[in-house]
Amino acid sequence: MKGLIADKRPWTLQDLQALPQRSMVIKHICVEGWSYIGGWSGVPLRTFLEHVGADLRAKYVAFKTATPASAHPNQRRQSGCGRGNDALP
Repeated sequence: MKGLIADKRPWTLQDLQALPQRSMVIKHICVEGWSYIGGWSGVPLRTFLEHVGADLRAKYVAFKTATPASAHPNQRRQSGCGRGNDALP
């Protein structure tokens, strides 16, 4: 991790799971014509940014997934610790 943050150490899935979680049901309607209703659970981005000591005045946040999109070409990507009632492996 780099940028305007105090804690630049790498975070593991277990580290993220130890933070306060939120669950919700989301309805995605894409301009490409597909839609999806599904559950999401995970750490709100603001909570994570506060824990790493981010400068919350920054205008942009960039992040990469651990798995390249080419590994799952037919799956839309989301960040989180779980999907529906299932935890991520």
